[in-house]
Amino acid sequence: MSSAPKNIKEYIGNLPREMPDKVISEIRVDLEAFIDEIIKYDLHDLYLVGRKSRHLFHPLISSRLVEKSPGIHFLKVFSGIKNGAQVCIIGELGKDVPREISLLADSINEGKEKEEIVNILKKKYDCTVNKIFCYVANQQGIDYLLNNKVFTRDQIIALHTIPNAEYKQFSNRLEMYYQSRIEPMDVEHVFKMHSFATKISSEELFRFFKDATKTGLDCDKGEYAEAEEITEKDVAHNILFVPETIKNYNFHCLDFSSCKACCKAKRSKLFADTKAEYVQIRLKAELKETESTLCLVVFCPPDPDSFPIDIIKTNKCKNNNCQVQQVVYDESGLSQDEITAMICSQCIENQLSEPILDSVMDELKRKIEEKRKNEPMNKSP
Repeated sequence: MSSAPKNIKEYIGNLPREMPDKVISEIRVDLEAFIDEIIKYDLHDLYLVGRKSRHLFHPLISSRLVEKSPGIHFLKVFSGIKNGAQVCIIGELGKDVPREISLLADSINEGKEKEEIVNILKKKYDCTVNKIFCYVANQQGIDYLLNNKVFTRDQIIALHTIPNAEYKQFSNRLEMYYQSRIEPMDVEHVFKMHSFATKISSEELFRFFKDATKTGLDCDKGEYAEAEEITEKDVAHNILFVPETIKNYNFHCLDFSSCKACCKAKRSKLFADTKAEYVQIRLKAELKETESTLCLVVFCPPDPDSFPIDIIKTNKCKNNNCQVQQVVYDESGLSQDEITAMICSQCIENQLSEPILDSVMDELKRKIEEKRKNEPMNKSP
């Protein structure tokens, strides 16, 4: 039986005592120093390993790093434990993978995932990994990689090498940094950001968010939640001690047909009858005195029964890295079979999500603009 939701303040004794602003500032300084260290090496093509690595390093990929490396790429990684064994799948990399590359990762923990990635690259692409750079490494994981002859010691370049007993606590600091970022970690999903100078409280923003989803979706169903409403299980797996300026809100609706505006939205004829299993909208905002920033992300996983192909299978998407909204299918001249053979489930989800994103963001911006115009200093005498 799951625990009833409680406010995070009731769990404050179980959370890290370090102030998040201090930790986040230290990590930013660390990352800058690490980039300075990386560019001292003779670099091959550099592959960011997984979404956390991309989220961590992407803001720091400066012209200096681009000039030093022949190419900077993203390696999509799906990993987990099945029947007690490490299982790892990597996304398609195309035909032009260099024979020798370097990896850039947020962390090395047990080392088994990185071993599997190296083995897949070698077997599938005849590609050798000559170095792995990472922000933090568990000494136990390094020992595993060395003992299994995955890397030599000089091929592993870690900014921080941590004893196994301290690794979890250190990695929790990274979670604070991830949660301080407004940009979503899953950039495959459609999202929009908006900055504004109007001072707004978290209570006002939550109210605007509710109004924007109801109006923008023409939906009278769905549930809303603030991210501070959590369960004991959430606390066990997440560090939610984030800066006071960061706010998270969610809208979740299991009945796609109740979102009338979504069903009526103009979409490609190919996707006109496609439905979603559910609709989820996440709003993350950093509220400051002078300028605030918000980000809307929409999730609409397609219902397999409403689309004429097995969308569960992993197709290699040929449509500009799954950005289906940039392809005009109705004018492509291709048959439906030809089109469905070259798209993936993320393509379909983006096509469902984009009209929702546009509609809700437009409403949210309108509410914020109304508040700005009604502020005393903006009213005409």
